[in-house]
Amino acid sequence: MCKKLLVLALVTMLSSVVLGDVIVDDNFDDGDIETNTTGIGTGFNMVSLTGASITEEDSFANLIDEGNGAARAVITSKDEAVIGSVITRFEFKGLTFALSVAGTGSGPSRTVVGVKNDDVADNPDNNTKPGFYVQFESDSFSNTANEGAWNGTSALIYVAEDDTRTVLATWEFDTLNWDSGTQDFTPVLDVTLDLGPTDYSLTIEGDTISNVTGSLSDSYASAGITNELTSGYAYVMNQSEFPLINLSVDQIIVSEGVTPPVSASNPRPGNKQTDVLRDAVLSWTPGMYPGTHNVYFGTNFDDVNDGTALISEQQDANTYDPGLLDFGTTYYWRIDEVNDSADATVYTGIIWSFTTEAYSLKIPSDSITATASSQEADEFGPENT
Repeated sequence: MCKKLLVLALVTMLSSVVLGDVIVDDNFDDGDIETNTTGIGTGFNMVSLTGASITEEDSFANLIDEGNGAARAVITSKDEAVIGSVITRFEFKGLTFALSVAGTGSGPSRTVVGVKNDDVADNPDNNTKPGFYVQFESDSFSNTANEGAWNGTSALIYVAEDDTRTVLATWEFDTLNWDSGTQDFTPVLDVTLDLGPTDYSLTIEGDTISNVTGSLSDSYASAGITNELTSGYAYVMNQSEFPLINLSVDQIIVSEGVTPPVSASNPRPGNKQTDVLRDAVLSWTPGMYPGTHNVYFGTNFDDVNDGTALISEQQDANTYDPGLLDFGTTYYWRIDEVNDSADATVYTGIIWSFTTEAYSLKIPSDSITATASSQEADEFGPENT
């Protein structure tokens, strides 16, 4: 019975996803940003200013900043996707960040992917266009003055036609960092933004996030905005200062008429993630018909699979705080979506897992050697020799 339930959940999830009509699929592999001879769509418009450059090499679009805060590199898809009556999906795959020039201080920094209302690759200082923008590690895009600097906090921002800016969500990446302290550029991100007739949803894969405010998935009405986009163009911008950052994109896909899975998806913590903090809060992207959510959670796979590990029934929120978890323990969890229909149809989720941080961390051997040498020096110093 347990195996049947698991298989049914997996089949339900896979069969419920409709990819829709692909408008753009550019792998940046024909050597020219402005053409797309090997994919779908006609390429990207581009502009680079004051020390920035844009190249297409090794199947990447590279937005390179080797100048200063005045440098800007922008690409925008030439092909539009209709937004309004269906869900339109914008996927930015293989986002890679790298240090260009080190530095400290403050200055406007706008490393951004998103969707805007025209195909012009222009300087946003002149006129930031209506759209949805994901800003990495900075607050510069959040205000109409385009000021601010790297601050370690990323955001999803909606810009209205009158340039009113609404921060829909903020978060911090758990690994990706170049703001302060130990810089880490190892995560490679996949960012997906779904825009529907009444709702938006942002999914980020490749790194975990914490300190989330607002909502990554919500209705426009609940977020306090009116979506003014009737069509959208994929948009990428890189402007940075103190330090200078290079941004590369492996693939951009834009699709109309996408049907999201009816089951919950995009688990956070990520499926099979290790070294998860003990105070982690569970969150997920709701399915297509999210009325309420049933949460199953525990250390036993079978208990989660057969439904005996139900810890929250028909809750409204797509987050759950299980409390302080044990060290070095693998947890299993599942989210069932309960539809608002008369028969309360339940869409069974698949089972995810993660493992919490170990009680102790391994000490590198060179640290032990250094400590031992220091102790010997203290004991057998010059006065004892």
